[in-house]
Amino acid sequence: MEYKNVSPFIDRDEEMSFLENWIKVGPKQILFLYGPKSSGKTTLLYKFIDKYMSDETKYNVKFFNLREILISNYDDFIQTFFQVVGNEEKTDKFSREYNLKIFKLSIENEKKIKSGQLNLFTVMKNRLQELNDNNVQPMIIIDGLQALDFIYFNGQRELVKELINFFVAMTKESHLCHIILSSSDGYFIEKLYNDSKLRKTTKLYEVDYLPKKILFTG
Repeated sequence: MEYKNVSPFIDRDEEMSFLENWIKVGPKQILFLYGPKSSGKTTLLYKFIDKYMSDETKYNVKFFNLREILISNYDDFIQTFFQVVGNEEKTDKFSREYNLKIFKLSIENEKKIKSGQLNLFTVMKNRLQELNDNNVQPMIIIDGLQALDFIYFNGQRELVKELINFFVAMTKESHLCHIILSSSDGYFIEKLYNDSKLRKTTKLYEVDYLPKKILFTG
């Protein structure tokens, strides 16, 4: 179905310029986009990827829009970030892999991760290192970070906190991967801004509503 009245992507030159300049620098900080609901954060990210990150020989981008996915527990999280590929009828179940552009995980290792025998973040880091060794720049974008709130694993460890700690290591410490996190400003203020460690390791950027005079032009 083709709609004739589609909201235009207008007057985001400043935001696009910021993102373009940010990607030109090696990974040093998490980039955190925040702003009111429906302010255009998701659209901005999609447009940025289309314009600057479409060359798959240079970039390996994975965009997780968590508002489109129901994640209620740790198993849901794993199934979202890792995906089975291959023909199950023709492939031995122990040799099948999960593959979501960035991360690969065998069925056997997936069981070890769920049982706590294998660290998921070690698997992720190894893949990011592999991409860097092949001169491909990985980028992880999580839009709607608040969807991972109140999810726990391995003895009630908080998933959001552990994931952010991993992203700090991948940016500030190892410089292996660009990370963009996005959420509504309410979640940002309540859960993240008060974390002093995060303030020191994150670049903050607000995406606000467009002015009414621009929205109603034309």
